[in-house]
Amino acid sequence: MPAGALPRLLIDDGFQPQCVMPPWSSDIVFSGANPAVLGRIRESLLQQQRFYEVADAEQTFDLLDEVLGATIPDKGRVTALADELAAVLQKLATQADFLLARYPGEEAQRAVERAGELVRTPLPAQPSQALGHVRRLAGAVAFLLELEETPC
Repeated sequence: MPAGALPRLLIDDGFQPQCVMPPWSSDIVFSGANPAVLGRIRESLLQQQRFYEVADAEQTFDLLDEVLGATIPDKGRVTALADELAAVLQKLATQADFLLARYPGEEAQRAVERAGELVRTPLPAQPSQALGHVRRLAGAVAFLLELEETPC
């Protein structure tokens, strides 16, 4: 055995280094922790989880592909797409406080505000304007997802 190498044990037809790990037999105790602070941390993590549940949903990416893809959506589908994208955008904007904390600049703030404006804007009656609105909704969803993926 080379100098400095750990002895290895054969476990489940594979090799694993032999080492001694401390047991994780007890819960982590936060002595003197402020319950209000822990509550805010918990809520922030839950909010982030809810954002990711929407952001990572396959349906969200299917909607974006349908609207922003190479083909133009059917005219009969525009209203349904607007409703579905507005619902997704509303969920993302509602849960985006962690984005604003992570990216304190104006870009993130404007993106969340713009998302709220688009959700509140009614679908235009004219088909070409309605399609433009649906594409703006999809663009806002895509921007929030890209912003989330941007490293801090």
